[in-house]
Amino acid sequence: MRFAYVTLLTTEDYFAGLVTMITSLKATQTTVPIYCIVTPNINDTIINSLTSELGVNIIRKDTICCPNHIVERLNSSENHRVHH
Repeated sequence: MRFAYVTLLTTEDYFAGLVTMITSLKATQTTVPIYCIVTPNINDTIINSLTSELGVNIIRKDTICCPNHIVERLNSSENHRVHH
């Protein structure tokens, strides 16, 4: 069986948290590969940092769709608004 850590970066606002998570995983001396799915709005400087400095494998994805039933549930809450 093959394993991987896979995470998602759709906004640069979460980059610092992503670096913290990856650094923590690396501190465990894991041999499991780490992948990050990135959307087009993530700049090349961040992508290069992930690959060259942290050894993360990048998966580029044009769009990430949220299923309609989740959007509807979140939009029914006063505290959340999700847009397609």
